[in-house]
Amino acid sequence: MILERFLDERATSLSFNEVATGTRLSRSTAHRLLTDMTARGMLAQDAQRDEYRLGPLLLAVGALTRQVSGMVEVAMPRMELLRNQFGETTLIAELHGDSVVPIRRVDGIHEMRMNQEIGRRYPAYAGATGQVLLAHLSPEDLTGYLAGARLERLTENTVRSVEELRLALERVRHAGVGISRGQRVAEAVAVSAPVFDGAGTLAGALTISGVASRWDTDRTFIAAQAVKAAAETISRDIGAHPAADGPSADALKDPASRPYALLSQLCEEAWGAAPRLSTAAEAR
Repeated sequence: MILERFLDERATSLSFNEVATGTRLSRSTAHRLLTDMTARGMLAQDAQRDEYRLGPLLLAVGALTRQVSGMVEVAMPRMELLRNQFGETTLIAELHGDSVVPIRRVDGIHEMRMNQEIGRRYPAYAGATGQVLLAHLSPEDLTGYLAGARLERLTENTVRSVEELRLALERVRHAGVGISRGQRVAEAVAVSAPVFDGAGTLAGALTISGVASRWDTDRTFIAAQAVKAAAETISRDIGAHPAADGPSADALKDPASRPYALLSQLCEEAWGAAPRLSTAAEAR
C-alpha cells in the first residue's frame, strides 16, 4: 500500500503526511510500517526534510530488473531466429536458488512442443538448462548446492547421484553447452548454452527444446552449435567478452578441437550411440 503511493504519485520521495493521508492509514500504523520498511532497506529516511525515499533494496531490485529486461530485449531476435531455423521452442532462463526459472519464451511452430511456463520453478539438476546454469556457479556456490542437493528421480534418465551430477556439470563446462534427452520430461530434448553479462558473470541460459521424435544425433549437434553461437552473440551485445567462460562457439565448429569432440560424444550419448563417460579425467 505504501509503495503504491510512490507509483501513484510518480514520486521518488514522499513526506510522512503524504504517505499517511494517501494510504488512509492511522498515523501510528503508517509510522510503524515506514520504520519497518526503512530498517529493511526498502525505504530511506531524510529526517531533516521529513521525507521517505526509495531505499537501497528497491533500487538494487530496479537495477536488476533493468539488467534482465535488457538481456531479454537483446536476446529476443536471436531466440526468434533459432525458432525459425529449427521450428522448436526457445527460452531464456535464470537460476534462482536450486531452481531454473524461465523468464522469456518463443514458442515453436509444432502442435506438440515444449511450453515451459514463464516464472515457474523447475529443478536445476535435471535437464540441459539447469545444468548449464549450475555448471557456471562459483566453486563455493556449486559445492554448497551439491551438499544440499536432493535428486528426485523424475524419469529413467534423470541423474542418479551427486557424483554423476558433478561429472555432468564438469562436462558442460568443457563442452560449452548442455544437452539432455528425457532427464526432466520423458522424450524431451534440450540444448542449452550460457549467456554472460558485461562483468563476465553468468546472466542466464539460452535453450532450444523439442519433442525427441523430431530429433536425432546430427540435429542435436547442429542445434548445439547454433545455440552456442547465439548465446555468445547475446553475451557480446550486453557487454561480455566473446568467450567469457569456457570454449567459444568457434571451438565447437573446429573438428580438431577437444570441445568439438566432447560435443560429438555428448550428442551420441543422448541417442544411445556411445557409452557414458565414467571419470572426470575422461571429461577433459
